[in-house]
Amino acid sequence: MSQTQLSNTRGSTFTTDGSGFLQTSPNDPALTNINPSYSTTFSAFSPQRIFTPVGSNITDVTFSVPGTSGATPATVAGFGAVFSDVDLQNVTRLEFFDSANNQIQSLNVLPGTTTSGSFSFLGAVAESGEKIARVRITTGNSDLGPSEVDGSRVDVVAMDDFIYSEPTAAAAVPEPSTCVLAGLAALSAAGLCKLRCRSASSS
Repeated sequence: MSQTQLSNTRGSTFTTDGSGFLQTSPNDPALTNINPSYSTTFSAFSPQRIFTPVGSNITDVTFSVPGTSGATPATVAGFGAVFSDVDLQNVTRLEFFDSANNQIQSLNVLPGTTTSGSFSFLGAVAESGEKIARVRITTGNSDLGPSEVDGSRVDVVAMDDFIYSEPTAAAAVPEPSTCVLAGLAALSAAGLCKLRCRSASSS
């Protein structure tokens, strides 16, 4: 299966099995030509771009020592993302993996408080020395498309800002993955919640 990669000099590489990524404003023709409704479905948290894979709703994030263009693998101690227009429970999620590809934690993103253009945040911080080598982001239950109109059974989700700790060179021997990450649940009127359950959903 072919994959598309997007790297930056800040120590992260984004990969999807779709055809690529879009970094656009919500009303950019590159996005609205796929579906005109997306100009009001999504909002930009940081003016004025959103980020989304095309042809897939899966994005994998790996880390490298900044400035090496992905050549020197690294791990991080924390990662979070802002999501736009999460409508359904237990669909959009972050999964965290160590250097041996063992899953450390899986957390679900809370739905937003409005029907269109809402924002949700989800992140996790390693409390006990766990090393995060990869994060799998599942955005909704459908990729972008002309017939994927946001509704009761279809949830199309975009991303905005990403937050992660300074990537450090990966250890030669992977860290054990028996400890649990402490997650930070979605932003809401009640503030941030801390999640400790390995099989936790944001609630």
